[in-house]
Amino acid sequence: MRGVAAPLVGASLMTRLLPIIFAAAFSTELGAQGTGSLSAGLARIRYDDTLSVTAATIEPTLRYDSDQLSFLASGTYAQLSPTTRGSSSWTSQGELAGSVFTPALGALRGEIVGRAGMSAHEDGTRTGEWQALGRAHLMRAARGAWIGGGGGRTWDGASWREVRAADAGAWLREASAMLVATAAPTSITIPAIGPIASASVRYTDVELSARWTPGRVELGGTLGLRAGDATVSASDERTWGSGTATIHLTRRLMLVGSAGAYPVDFAQGFPGGRYVSVSLGIAPSAATSGWEGARAVRSGSTADRDEEAPFFTVDALPSGAQRVRLRAPSAARVEVAGDFSAWQPIELRRASGGWWEATLRVPAGTHEMSLRVDGGAWGAPPGLPVIVDELGGRTGLLVIH
Repeated sequence: MRGVAAPLVGASLMTRLLPIIFAAAFSTELGAQGTGSLSAGLARIRYDDTLSVTAATIEPTLRYDSDQLSFLASGTYAQLSPTTRGSSSWTSQGELAGSVFTPALGALRGEIVGRAGMSAHEDGTRTGEWQALGRAHLMRAARGAWIGGGGGRTWDGASWREVRAADAGAWLREASAMLVATAAPTSITIPAIGPIASASVRYTDVELSARWTPGRVELGGTLGLRAGDATVSASDERTWGSGTATIHLTRRLMLVGSAGAYPVDFAQGFPGGRYVSVSLGIAPSAATSGWEGARAVRSGSTADRDEEAPFFTVDALPSGAQRVRLRAPSAARVEVAGDFSAWQPIELRRASGGWWEATLRVPAGTHEMSLRVDGGAWGAPPGLPVIVDELGGRTGLLVIH
């Protein structure tokens, strides 16, 4: 049943790389943050315009980001519905990806990227791949670009293939929106098999990805175009696209819907396909990391730090409002949310001296409050008493007199 499993694996490998790209874009002196999630859902996939299957999926994900390191571990297990080709079956896929960044030299930073993936299916077939790349980044507070290249090997279940790849890209961030453009020339050497001579497949994938986070909703989309040796069958497509909507039902629970298409994976021999999926996700550890105390937001140089200064304050103003302030010199975006805002994020504005602030009207009484920096994990603001919910999430206890 390998042909049935291939679309699930191919789609997952494409989408899993996007967080690493965003991590590279956001890596300008972030405080360390670790997150985890587990989602379960249903997917409908059609590949090669001939076969459609329905799959129940489970996807665990672990992620860690710091100033010099980004790491992603993810997996997918899918139970496939019966098809005209036989009974139901299962398929699984896993991937590890990591980036190590050099210290900044002005706006320049170096990066070493490594990734490895594999898949296994009920019929006993296996695939695998690994790649290593080097990149040079030009980074600013809200924009940047990179160029790099490297290589690796991939296994389609029958033979190993050499892969050489380059990539270049640029990103732009504005408030709650992010835009990333990439171009990735790739060359795959297919070894000789019996009377069939060796050959090379060369192509370039160009992708434009966008993400927008208006409040509790996250919207994302990708458009792609392939040029070069892109057609291997009449049903192959040179263009593709996808869209994803995530609704945060609570601080820890989310509903995710996605639909789109993905191209042929030449490296592992997977066909292209189209899919629609819906899943329910939970983040059991997202809000517990990175906010154990005030040091979670101290990511500047030694000269930027004032060890005696308060890092989070809430002060009453003569008007009856409250001024909320956080000291995070290296942050690019700071948000707070609480029961006083119906848990809708409120962005703080940048002030002098590395401070971020906002003026809020919070009624007198006891309130729960969360804070996040640069789109990371939500957690209790430093210095506030911590409340731990039934899922292990942490919010701060804010008392207004």
